Amino acid sequence: MSVRPANVRTIYHFEALPHQRWSRLTTTLLIAVFFSGIFEGAARKWLLPTEIPEVSYIAYLSKFIAFWLIYLAVPASAPLSRSLYEWRRYLLAGLVMLLSGALLSAFSGFSVAGGFLTVVMVAAGPVLAYLATPIIRMANLRQVLQWIAVMSLFPAVLGLIQFELPVTHVLNKYVGDSGWTAVITDLGRVRATGTFSFISGMTAMTVLGVWSGMSLRALSAKARDQSLGLFAVVAGFTSGFAALSRSAVFMGLALVAVRLLFVGRDRQLLILIVVGMLGYGYLSVDRPTSQVELKVTLVSGVFIRQSRSDSVLDRFGSWATQLSDAIDTVPLGNGFGVNQIGGRAVETGRRVLVSYEAELARLVAEVGVPGVLGVLVIRIGLLLVLFHAWRGMVNSPVRDALLLSIAALSLFFVSNTAFNHVAAGFVWPIAAIALAWASNGKKVGASR
Repeated sequence: MSVRPANVRTIYHFEALPHQRWSRLTTTLLIAVFFSGIFEGAARKWLLPTEIPEVSYIAYLSKFIAFWLIYLAVPASAPLSRSLYEWRRYLLAGLVMLLSGALLSAFSGFSVAGGFLTVVMVAAGPVLAYLATPIIRMANLRQVLQWIAVMSLFPAVLGLIQFELPVTHVLNKYVGDSGWTAVITDLGRVRATGTFSFISGMTAMTVLGVWSGMSLRALSAKARDQSLGLFAVVAGFTSGFAALSRSAVFMGLALVAVRLLFVGRDRQLLILIVVGMLGYGYLSVDRPTSQVELKVTLVSGVFIRQSRSDSVLDRFGSWATQLSDAIDTVPLGNGFGVNQIGGRAVETGRRVLVSYEAELARLVAEVGVPGVLGVLVIRIGLLLVLFHAWRGMVNSPVRDALLLSIAALSLFFVSNTAFNHVAAGFVWPIAAIALAWASNGKKVGASR
């Protein structure tokens, strides 16, 4: 008869939670990750001293630091789940290819600050998701979603205010800009940034808000959570509309479609959509304020932009053309770190795009074709593992939330997470939450 050492504790079931203190700490730190992602831009724009840039750098990285603290501060007491064990193979293979591509690209050029950012967003993010997942399994994820839902209201409300403000108002200032010449406007409106440094943060906020709201509604039947989830969905869409972001609204609608088509009917969400469509029909009616000017509203602005700009197919064609050109021109990269706008801002004080706008094309310039293949192996491997776990689960609220997470991760991956620190700060914690939901609780390997 064997005797298990007294200091060894193994959890074999998902329901078996460790000490309540560690659960609270994990939940708090995970909330802090999303809090930092939503509010660090506001702190850098309006609160932190510009004469001490190091303080701003710490705020910039705060979401990744908080994510790292989950692994450092909380002892992992759960073993690797089958899903996590399966993803490890993709992760290791992808990191090897990514490192190879980065080294080859570095022969053409190297930026210390930019290379550091690429490592954080492309490599450290998935590694932290892998390391933190066994710990996050003990967190109160419903409470985390509640906090995200509440926090999503702040950039949405601020975006509404900014949308109506003049360009030169202090709330419309960008990070690092002493003037307002860089503030982007369209159709006579400021494209709101909310609490973020730049417009791209509001696109990421749309996906985060809609995902958190619908996941909360899927997980909890309580009236408070149902209402809070609906507010988060509205706040997510509001962020996208306030930024006049077509991609944000499209991604939000794609998440709603997944919810309605594959998870089940949601009467309140359907009512919200019908009311929104009726509101759009009313607010998009042309009301001339002069002979040539139209009154652009929060709802109609995005659709007017779509009718006047390139179509979705045109945008996709542009991405494909850029990717083909990058593979043709710089298959081994044009310098590791030199394609990170944030890195160039640190080194030169100017935010300049030196290569391509589309993420995959810019990744080719950053880490070459081998590195891009590594990034794709990590991302696609994660989605395959999560989808496999979802198919093997019995119908349950957690299974529904997992499907919504797979959809949200897919949308993040097809947009930009390698060069958008806000999206990178959201996507990998969501990946860890999805992996925690996908955990089947069987002991496959040893935890740290």
